Amino acid sequence: MRAKGSNHNPCNISRSPGIYAIRHKTEGLLYIGKAQNLRSRFSGGHKAFLWAWLDKYGDEDVRIAVQAISHWENPGLLLELEAIILRATEPPYNPHSAPQNVTERNYGDENQREHQNKQIK
Repeated sequence: MRAKGSNHNPCNISRSPGIYAIRHKTEGLLYIGKAQNLRSRFSGGHKAFLWAWLDKYGDEDVRIAVQAISHWENPGLLLELEAIILRATEPPYNPHSAPQNVTERNYGDENQREHQNKQIK
């Protein structure tokens, strides 16, 4: 994965689909995710940066690492890679339950809570 600068400028990030990680220089992996367009994923900011700020991590200590992946050849690859990395590393800013079956529907962080609330009702 390629690390990006501390200013979190989305202009420096590829528009390709891929996997991304938000890392702290001493605490390690904070968040892992996937995106169909890596640049647009960060254009409005990312909640992991807010959480890092709330944890009093300095902006210069938090970095974005990205790995572009051509998902057109294997559309499930991003979901599969994300699930493997989540199970192996359990980053503190990710929900703690990665899908056991990568064919399960992935609702994303915000939509996942909404979907779970609808199931409870």
